[in-house]
Amino acid sequence: ASPVYPAAGVALAGVLLWRWRAVVPIFLGALIATLMVSHVPWWAALLIATGNTLGVVLAMAIFRLASLEQRMLRVRDLIGLISVAIVGSCVTAILGTAVIATVFDQSEQVASETFIHWLAGDFVGMLVMTPLLLSWLQRRAGKT
Repeated sequence: ASPVYPAAGVALAGVLLWRWRAVVPIFLGALIATLMVSHVPWWAALLIATGNTLGVVLAMAIFRLASLEQRMLRVRDLIGLISVAIVGSCVTAILGTAVIATVFDQSEQVASETFIHWLAGDFVGMLVMTPLLLSWLQRRAGKT
C-alpha cells in the first residue's frame, strides 16, 4: 500500500466539482485500477471499487451538508476537509480491508496493517490532492 494514494484525492475533488456526474467514472477508474494492480477475483474488485466510490460520495454529502466552501479560505473549510477525508477514508479502508482479508484469508494482525495503510494512504491523498485540484481547476475555469 502507498503512504499517499493520490487517486482518493482526485476522486473527492471530482465529486465535489461535478457531483453525481463523477460517480460512474470514479467507480470505473477504481474497478480498472484494482483489476490491473491487484490479484483479486473480479467480484472482489467490484466490491473494492464500490467501497472506494461510497467513501468519496459520503465525504461529498457531508461536505455539502456542512455548507463547506471548495475555495478553502476559511479555517472551517479546512477542518471540514480534514473531517470528510477521515470519514471517506474510513469507509474505503473498512470495506477494502474486509474484502482483501476475506479473499486472502488474512490474520487479524495483517488485516489491521492493511486497514491502517489503506486509511493513511487515502486520507493523505485526499488532504494533498483535493485542495490542489480544486484550486487549480477553479482558477482555470475563471480564466475561460
